Amino acid sequence: MTVAHNKKFGFFAPPTMASAMQGIANWDRRAGSLPLLSACLLGMKDGPQTWSSTHSWPSVRSAMVSLGLARELEPLREGGWITPRTQITDLGIEVRAAIAAQVQS
Repeated sequence: MTVAHNKKFGFFAPPTMASAMQGIANWDRRAGSLPLLSACLLGMKDGPQTWSSTHSWPSVRSAMVSLGLARELEPLREGGWITPRTQITDLGIEVRAAIAAQVQS
């Protein structure tokens, strides 16, 4: 393992398709009234995405980042407002395609 690997993932292995799918399944089972993580990932676009810090789900954004589905970008800073941003990762694109295929079948 490299120093960069340890810094990014700590003692955990990097996210994989299997770990991401399991994390999404766990979230969707326990979410209750929260939005489904699978539905949020299906709606995520390929470019940078902004998240409201008051009206969107910071926990969803955090889960996507921790599962390796999205990466944090530099937030937008405008007129005293700070807007968090993420971008879908290659793993996120792969997982999104797999979920879309499951939904269509």
